[in-house]
Amino acid sequence: MSRHFEDYWSECDQLRVVQNDDDAGTRPSDDEADWLRDVGFDCAIPDDVCDSGTADELPDAGPKVRTLTREQAAALSRRLNEVRGRHRPQKPDVRDVFQQNVENRSPIGLAREHRFWSRKEHLHDLNDTVASLEVKGIEVIAYRGKEQQPQEQIGYRGKEPQEEQTSTFGDWTMQPGFDVNFRLTSHDQELPMVSLSVNPAGVTQLGHLSPRDQRTVTSLTLMELSALYDEHGITYCRRRPTRRKTTKDSHVVGVPLTTLLEQDAHRGFRDDKPWLIGQILDHLERHGIQEEGILRVSGSSARIDALKADVEFCYVRSPEKLPLVLERHGPHEVAALLKLILRSLPEPLVSYKYMEAFLQVPQLPTLLKQLKALNLLVLLLATPKRETLLAIVKFLDAVTKMEWKNKMSLLNVSMIMAPNLFTPKKHKATEENLHFAKLTTLITSMLVYYRHLLWNVPSQFIDQIRLEHKMEKKHKLKKKEHQQQQLKVGELLIQVDSQVRPDAPVYPVKVNDATTAGSVVGEVFLAMHFEERRKDILNSVSGEDVGNVEELAQQHSLYEIGGTIGWRQLEHTANLMSVFRENPTAKWHVRPRRASSSEKN
Repeated sequence: MSRHFEDYWSECDQLRVVQNDDDAGTRPSDDEADWLRDVGFDCAIPDDVCDSGTADELPDAGPKVRTLTREQAAALSRRLNEVRGRHRPQKPDVRDVFQQNVENRSPIGLAREHRFWSRKEHLHDLNDTVASLEVKGIEVIAYRGKEQQPQEQIGYRGKEPQEEQTSTFGDWTMQPGFDVNFRLTSHDQELPMVSLSVNPAGVTQLGHLSPRDQRTVTSLTLMELSALYDEHGITYCRRRPTRRKTTKDSHVVGVPLTTLLEQDAHRGFRDDKPWLIGQILDHLERHGIQEEGILRVSGSSARIDALKADVEFCYVRSPEKLPLVLERHGPHEVAALLKLILRSLPEPLVSYKYMEAFLQVPQLPTLLKQLKALNLLVLLLATPKRETLLAIVKFLDAVTKMEWKNKMSLLNVSMIMAPNLFTPKKHKATEENLHFAKLTTLITSMLVYYRHLLWNVPSQFIDQIRLEHKMEKKHKLKKKEHQQQQLKVGELLIQVDSQVRPDAPVYPVKVNDATTAGSVVGEVFLAMHFEERRKDILNSVSGEDVGNVEELAQQHSLYEIGGTIGWRQLEHTANLMSVFRENPTAKWHVRPRRASSSEKN
């Protein structure tokens, strides 16, 4: 039955877990209350309602509510009604009091149905707001006001009726030859290529948004995921944390990611993933991915223990010598240490909170919806988990690209790494556990193969963020400020941030439909260069000087600030006029460039 999963069971044998007597998840009521807190509606929970309100009133969330799609709003409404319904005192029914007299009579009127979005006093009045959805969920969002203007399609493009379906889904396009209804149900199926659709405004990663906009993305992500699962009748509960045997007095194994990051900060290493894990992955990518059976061959236990002791000592005393320590040991032992660190984490990278939600992904009816759910789940992970998981799957992808040399296919790699990412409840090869093994192997394969899609923020969420900011500005009547920020067509004012140059100069830059963010940064630094060398302006610029300007331009980025967003770092290839049309009231700053997730590893 499980012969093909021998590698999986071998990895499970390495897990040191104390099984809980009760494997049940949390109660649904707990999940719903936590859900409301996570999306920013904790004040709507009955126990937390302020004295001035009642359980039936919606908290004053203003533009946050008005920018929701119908499906997101419905997901929020359902959970508010469920939580409030359990806490609202049950009024006695007159038929219970006078049951013998009214047994065979029809009710005088219809029972009141609690409709969250139809309450007159609710700020989400459908006749006076902008939320109107034509297709479900993340696929399409259109806005309609009192004037009944023609609907404008933004962000994710949705599917038309069945006869008009194409292989394009929002930000993604499926490989020709695969039906749009194709679904992944087995770990050994062929994975079709899905590519990013061209977006002139550029791709956005979560870390490239302001903290406030990141919180908005997290809130929208959870509502969108819930709406998607509600649509298909899928439910999940948070899994109870599994007790794991810990290694005493270890600074490396069994340590939470947050603790590793705190230790890194004290040593001057600042990143979103632990420096130690990054160093191990870098070493393996240089010296291990061509080794036959890398990750599968466990290595000598004695040598693994020796490596662990050396790394522990070096990490505490002389972390800068870690690359030399790793080079003294074989790649199989280093790979074994990596897996040991991952499976010894107090909480798995996919988190106990969302592990069951990950396991429900294969139930969705199409590959594109499965990828949509995975994209949303990845964005819901805490930053250290999300960035560490990205570094891991990038390394695994590099291993599979050397399959001709190391004999490690995507299926082999996924089967071995799955139990290190998704902690099994039990390790015996039963039918139930075999099903769990197949599920997690499939999901791990998808995380590796489609990593270029899953860590990006859906363009629809950026549209909703812009709309929220726009509505806030309109609500505060900042017309004068808007007029001052409006710039004449064809020219933008670019401010150099004070951390680049203390006097923070401003440069007018002419733009057209071909202007990119990178070209603007280069033009600004060239202007600064000539300004500093005003006395020698008639002399030709040396190649070294031009090289310095180009190097500075690569180290800095153009930032879109204010208007319809908090702030966003623009890719050098982003079309500036496309961004300007979406956010004409923004300010434009040149600041040091923040590395993208794909560059950090």
